[in-house]
Amino acid sequence: MSFGPSLSHPASPDGPPPQFTAVCEICGRAPAIDVTFRSMITIVIGVQVSTISGRYCRDCGLAHYRAQTKSALLGGWWGLPAVVLPLLLIMNVVGAKKIERLAPATSVPASALRPGAQYSPPLVPGTPVSRSPALIVPLLMLALVIGCCCGLPRLYN
Repeated sequence: MSFGPSLSHPASPDGPPPQFTAVCEICGRAPAIDVTFRSMITIVIGVQVSTISGRYCRDCGLAHYRAQTKSALLGGWWGLPAVVLPLLLIMNVVGAKKIERLAPATSVPASALRPGAQYSPPLVPGTPVSRSPALIVPLLMLALVIGCCCGLPRLYN
């Protein structure tokens, strides 16, 4: 949800008011940015692309990034369209880097939230992709490709 360049709050005697340019569309915390994450599942020549796009805080954005990337790592290697999967993964990493640069999200005053909007608790980011079992699938596919291209070692003489 965008409030233009900034949303001004009434001045308080304690100092200048905080400035919020956007809040997360899931939890209503700030700061938040617009970001898109994609996932792809391929089967032989078929492909299904899933896109999650919106304005997210750090925690909610990381949760979406990790879920979409893990899904792509598990289901994106099973057909010919898999040749574009590395590009999709790079685009997700670029979005994740933007999210990671955000400061930790904090609650905003009720006056900064959209009237009548329902917000949930922030999403839990979950396990980093680098420590996920989903990483096993692309590693096995890489080993299979190397084995087929370079020849499998002889087990018997």
